[in-house]
Amino acid sequence: MAAKHSGRSHVNYRVLFCASLALALVTQGGALGLAGAVTAKPAGAKGTGTNSGSLQPCRLSFEPIATRPDPAASCRYQGCFSNPDKMFEDLAKNGFCLDASSPTDLSDFTTFRALQARNDSKKTGDRSQLRAIRPHGEGSIVRLTAFIKGAHTSDCPGGEAVNCDKSGFVNNDIHIPLVQNPSDDECLSVTAEMSPHFRPATWSQIDQKTPVNRLVRITGPLFYDSSHTPCAVDAKNQITARNNPERLSLWEIHPVYAIDVCDTAKGTECKVGDTAHWIPYDQWVSRPGVHVVDTGKAQREECAKAKPVNKKCPGTVPPSSP
Repeated sequence: MAAKHSGRSHVNYRVLFCASLALALVTQGGALGLAGAVTAKPAGAKGTGTNSGSLQPCRLSFEPIATRPDPAASCRYQGCFSNPDKMFEDLAKNGFCLDASSPTDLSDFTTFRALQARNDSKKTGDRSQLRAIRPHGEGSIVRLTAFIKGAHTSDCPGGEAVNCDKSGFVNNDIHIPLVQNPSDDECLSVTAEMSPHFRPATWSQIDQKTPVNRLVRITGPLFYDSSHTPCAVDAKNQITARNNPERLSLWEIHPVYAIDVCDTAKGTECKVGDTAHWIPYDQWVSRPGVHVVDTGKAQREECAKAKPVNKKCPGTVPPSSP
């Protein structure tokens, strides 16, 4: 399926953090496109600590149903990074304020395969080379139609660096493998991640109320997740090697900006760019008689049994609110 819009937003992340980090980024030519101004006292630490500063708010794509105050506000956008590469990776994962008005249709997964074939470096630096990829690089807003293979909480028992290594469902992403056909192997999937920041209450049920065998539409920015290794899949879709978590490409949608469900079981009426026949998941799931499956039960149970983990990142953090 051909791309219908460029979706290029020039990665206007609007993630504002302490002056010491912000100044370092601005010297790279404003690569992250930070919006507004930071009013904060410079920090003396080596880029790992932060001082409090005012944040420029943005209207989230899912603002009407966003959870405020942010349940994950105790975790800063750059997470508990171990090196500069990871800091920029975490900031990209938390790109909530990009312009989503003209998403590109990537429903046929061809672009994800092509991007993976580039074999981009695991060391991504400030990620400017990823954002410079044309026609679709990191931060491009994309949209696709697919089927959810199964949704579940991610890294819940021990936490993940981007989420400040905190355990618990409320502090971690929801991992959503997307496939073109319900019977497809998960190694042929593209990943979407729901961040814990501002996550709507209804979205937080999607691992327990998953619309399986039902066409969905996912919107959000492209992100290159260099922390993993994809499955090896040949030109005939034959899987020659598996890696966990299973996926076709390291390029994913992260964070999710919108999720819609087709209003018909066959799904043939639901075209990616149409406004008709699509129902926001938060509205669809409340309808009587809809078919949902608890695809994340095992991960929820594992999460509930885990001992609490609550590491403290270096430095004082500003409030996490776009």
